[in-house]
Amino acid sequence: PLQLLVVGRTPDRLADIPLPHVHLGALDEHQMAKAYQAADVFAMPSLYDNYPNTVLEAYACGLAVIGFGASGVQEMLQPMGQELTVTPYDTAEMAQKLEALVRTNRYQALGALGRAHILQHHQPATIAAAHLAYYATRSQS
Repeated sequence: PLQLLVVGRTPDRLADIPLPHVHLGALDEHQMAKAYQAADVFAMPSLYDNYPNTVLEAYACGLAVIGFGASGVQEMLQPMGQELTVTPYDTAEMAQKLEALVRTNRYQALGALGRAHILQHHQPATIAAAHLAYYATRSQS
């Protein structure tokens, strides 16, 4: 059965979540690592985060990540394809996609894909080289 672990400040509408859930509150980095380990899927409900570290952390832990197709989250979900991108504000669609991921066990393959993506594209040396290349092109113009 699907059960949500809700991390962070208590959302105003926590009681409106139509799924069984446990609110863990604010966690330190060690507790957060344990929460990732306990999860099968990471849901990013934000509409405005530019490039949230939580998505990178979830990928690094081998979790499939589902989120709204808005701001930086949309770009971060591209390795997963449209399967895990949700129409902004459509919480019913997010719930349906979460349920389908768990029911079909598809989250395991997508989590492995996310982990492979982060290992290939988000290593410190890779990011530093990309920044240097970008700034080299800007300094020439």
